[in-house]
Amino acid sequence: MIAFAAVVDGRGVPGGVFAVDAGQVRKLAGAGEETPLGGIFAKFSERLAVNDAGAVAFIARLKDAPVSAAVFLAEGGRVRKLVALGETAPTGGRFSNLGAWPGLSSRGSVSFTASVDPGPPATAVFVTGDRGTKQLAAIGDALPGSETLTSFGLYPTATLGPGGHLTFATAGAPAGEGREAILLVEPSRRP
Repeated sequence: MIAFAAVVDGRGVPGGVFAVDAGQVRKLAGAGEETPLGGIFAKFSERLAVNDAGAVAFIARLKDAPVSAAVFLAEGGRVRKLVALGETAPTGGRFSNLGAWPGLSSRGSVSFTASVDPGPPATAVFVTGDRGTKQLAAIGDALPGSETLTSFGLYPTATLGPGGHLTFATAGAPAGEGREAILLVEPSRRP
């Protein structure tokens, strides 16, 4: 299966999230359609995550809803909200901005980056699933080699692999401190 976000030219919905399986295209969520939170889908992230079970994770901006954006999971013919802006983050504060690129494991857990206001942390990597939402890495956390995580870079991304491991990139801070790296969190070390 392939999933993608697209703008549509013509009389139908102006865009949405679509899946192609066995040569058949189906719409998972369309711009202008009602969301599970109320209001309508207004814009979709360009990056989606798909797993072998056919689930698709995406981030959408909303209009006339109680929140302006949320992380969604489309599976089994329905779309459900996982995490929304304004909700309480696991370590306190509220989600104030969502990264544009979610990750999705084979078991349906979704990784995402988000800003938290008021922090700390200012920005962190989270995983949400059946056991709730957990913070896995945050600005200010210790890194191997006695360094501190100073930045996730311009486009923060966290990916979940088939075995449940999480990878994310770090970047040096604007003043040059900190290291650039791709880090791995094994499933056994996740909270």
